[in-house]
Amino acid sequence: MDRQKCLSYYNGSVSINVAVTETNRVAEILESLKVEPINSGVCGGEWIAAPSGGELESINPADGSVIAKVQLPGPREYDQVVSQARAAFESWRMTPAPQRGEIVREIGNELSTYIACVCHVISGGSGMLRCHAWRSPRNLAVRL
Repeated sequence: MDRQKCLSYYNGSVSINVAVTETNRVAEILESLKVEPINSGVCGGEWIAAPSGGELESINPADGSVIAKVQLPGPREYDQVVSQARAAFESWRMTPAPQRGEIVREIGNELSTYIACVCHVISGGSGMLRCHAWRSPRNLAVRL
C-alpha cells in the first residue's frame, strides 16, 4: 500500500496542501507545472510541434522510471529557431532599457509562482533536501 504524502506548495498568494499517494506524487507536480508526458523542446516564438531530432528521456534516479520526454530539434528546426532569435534580437535591442528590465522582472515574477513545485521535482529526483532544492530555483528566479 502506498504511503500518503502531503505536498505543500506556494502558488502566488495561496498556499496549497495536497495529500497524494507516493506513486502519483510526481504526476501531480508535473501536472501543476503543465509538463506533459512528451514535450516539445523547440521554441522559436511559438513551440514547434513534433520536432524531428529525436527524444530525450528525463529519468527519475530514485526508481529509474521515465518522468517525461523532450522532443529535440533537427537541423531544420535548429536553423528556424536561430533565424527567429536573430530577428527577435533586432527588435529587443531597440527596446529601451527600463522597458526590457520590466519585461525581465515580469518573467521572474511568473517563474516564482512555480518555485515550490520545481523544488519538489528537484528534491524527489535528486534526493536533495527540500531546503537546498528551495534555494536553487528561488535564487535563479531572484537573479532574473
